Amino acid sequence: MPSPILAIAHIAPTQTDKTTTMNDMVDTLEAALQDQLAVSFAAGNVTLTALQYTRHLCFVGSGAAVARVMTVPLTKRLFAVRNLNSDTLTIGGTTGATVVLAASSAAIILCDGTDCTVFGSGGPGPTGPSGTFTATNFAAMDLSTLPTTDPGSGKPWLNGGVLQVGA
Repeated sequence: MPSPILAIAHIAPTQTDKTTTMNDMVDTLEAALQDQLAVSFAAGNVTLTALQYTRHLCFVGSGAAVARVMTVPLTKRLFAVRNLNSDTLTIGGTTGATVVLAASSAAIILCDGTDCTVFGSGGPGPTGPSGTFTATNFAAMDLSTLPTTDPGSGKPWLNGGVLQVGA
């Protein structure tokens, strides 16, 4: 009988070749904790199979310019979804609560066996600070003119020949 959530094979007490089963268990667990599945919504909504759902941690949806739905088995699971579609993506089971992801966003979703709820979500990270010290300016900069002591916050200097930015 397999494990109840990820359906990983168990070793039978009387089993003679346990090595193969153990290797398969490790591979299945590794995929469930690390692997990613590309999901195309170009042809419409998608229903994940139990194996797709339990053998991947992250699902990356793409290919749709209209709102789509990804139906998952109602098995207890924490998983991630990245919506690369240009419209919303609704994630959930055939019943229960669902999660709606905006275009170009991602979320960690918890399925408790009945409902799917967002555990955490976000879009692109924050934009870095703006300023005049850019890659273009740096490429044209004469490094021999840089100070060799820290000139202050955000300003470049050479510390033993290593380029640093002031604290």
